[in-house]
Amino acid sequence: LAKEEGVFSSENNIIYKYDSPLEADKEYEIRITNTVTGEVTSATTEVVQDFQLQIPPEGSSPYSLGFASKDQLGNEKELELLFTQPAGAKVFDIIFRFYYFEHKLDGTTTSLFADVTLEKYYTVADVNNSNAISIKYIGQDVLRSFANKLIASPEITRELAPLPGEFIIYCGEQTLWDYYRVNVLSQTGITTIEVQPDFTNVNNGLGIFSSRMIKRRPNLRFNAETVQYIACDDAFKSLNFEFSEILSCN
Repeated sequence: LAKEEGVFSSENNIIYKYDSPLEADKEYEIRITNTVTGEVTSATTEVVQDFQLQIPPEGSSPYSLGFASKDQLGNEKELELLFTQPAGAKVFDIIFRFYYFEHKLDGTTTSLFADVTLEKYYTVADVNNSNAISIKYIGQDVLRSFANKLIASPEITRELAPLPGEFIIYCGEQTLWDYYRVNVLSQTGITTIEVQPDFTNVNNGLGIFSSRMIKRRPNLRFNAETVQYIACDDAFKSLNFEFSEILSCN
């Protein structure tokens, strides 16, 4: 198979693609045969199964979030993302995606998004547990992290999209976690001076063959309190967010 133009290490290079839906209760195997030597390379994976969101609820209808909520004592309120544990999933990355527009002085408008990580490499003890997974976070921390990703410029004004939020949950099975644990996490830090062994589940080869599920909960809007926070908090003042309604910060 001839290599297409481009840098192999930094671009997607799809050699084989399977378009049919995966069945949750099946195990999948890939087999690659070297047509010159007859050598066979193979690997198998189980499929991470679907799951249900509970907070925010499952579905695509608009749902309001209160990221600037406070408790009865006036402290920043802890919020929760709650979902049933997907069978076969061991490790999770969870992000909140902000959608917004940037308007330039020349009249051009660009639709953009920015991701804030809530959890990275979050793992469960038992991949077959039926317990719910509860992720706690502070809404104001998420908003401030969003602000820190933006660059202030007097030539740019910004505006939140009509439905500016989306939760994205990446779920990986046990083999994927083992790969990251051995090949990535163990290689970090100045105390690591010995060469670590490569983890692979490929027979007669190197690499990883593993399933992953991506769950999205789009169409999240912000309540009035959250919009007020973005309009008035010091973290956002230099970012020139504009709102259709007139907001007072007094």
